Amino acid sequence: MFSPLVRQRLLLAALLWFGSTGLLWTPILSPLDWLTLPGYYAISALLLDLAARFRARDVFALLTLAGIYGLLAAVFIHPATALIDMPRTLFTRALGAHALVGLIALVTFLRGRNSLLYLGGALLVGVAAGVWARWSPVELWGTAEPTPLITALSTFAVGVVVYLALSALAQQPDPPTDYRLSPLGWLIISVIGAALILFHAAQGRIDGVAAITSLVLVGFSTAILWFQKRVKGPMLLDRVPTQRLPGGLLPAVAFFVGVMTGCLLPRTDPDGISILVSLFAAYGVIWLPAVSIVLGWRSFARQARALKL
Repeated sequence: MFSPLVRQRLLLAALLWFGSTGLLWTPILSPLDWLTLPGYYAISALLLDLAARFRARDVFALLTLAGIYGLLAAVFIHPATALIDMPRTLFTRALGAHALVGLIALVTFLRGRNSLLYLGGALLVGVAAGVWARWSPVELWGTAEPTPLITALSTFAVGVVVYLALSALAQQPDPPTDYRLSPLGWLIISVIGAALILFHAAQGRIDGVAAITSLVLVGFSTAILWFQKRVKGPMLLDRVPTQRLPGGLLPAVAFFVGVMTGCLLPRTDPDGISILVSLFAAYGVIWLPAVSIVLGWRSFARQARALKL
């Protein structure tokens, strides 16, 4: 029904959606918010285009792509929560929480063979997601009671089933450079982006200064990808598995076991929510300067070698 390229974009879009709404337990403010779902597909297509166009090849490029996702998700999909209190939430939510779950989604999308490290990561992410889903509404949204256990578990179960279903249909385009958008594709995602901006503006959710600041950072992050581009050599998209099942079943089980564990953990002092909030903030503050410094040092070292300094 769909081409291999569209299937891969849908799979990554589903992972991004599950990360920003499921893992972060982002509240649905109104039924109209379901109209923002095409935004995930547009961002998915854009990320895959950037990864192919600039031959993203290492962990620093992966961090940059995840950061671009966090910023775009904040502007086009979740401005009411991710950009509500500038500049604090720019770092804790856009560059922090959404960028971090974007990194998790990209790692899952690029997953090759299973390993103990990958399975342990899936278990740990599940525990954190369970704790956050159970207790973050009390801490962040002011509800009197934590999320009902059955609600949290059923939501994550649906997410896992959707991931496995899309994984069964996913197929790697050949060659990976086919991930690049056509002129028509650029037009479509531009229209989707403009429509989402108008939608949030009509709801009174988006602030012009916050949106412009985020998009400037997107431009800066894209420049980072451009500066580290290589004409030849391996790239991240070469690692996209040609077959995801049954290999994807074990990580999915590990993740869901982690979710159940996290949901059943009692609150402590300091509790898991405080730890996760600190993690989001630290990630949001550190990753962009760290990537800039490392890539800048690489460029300086190459120039030094060329000039024999």
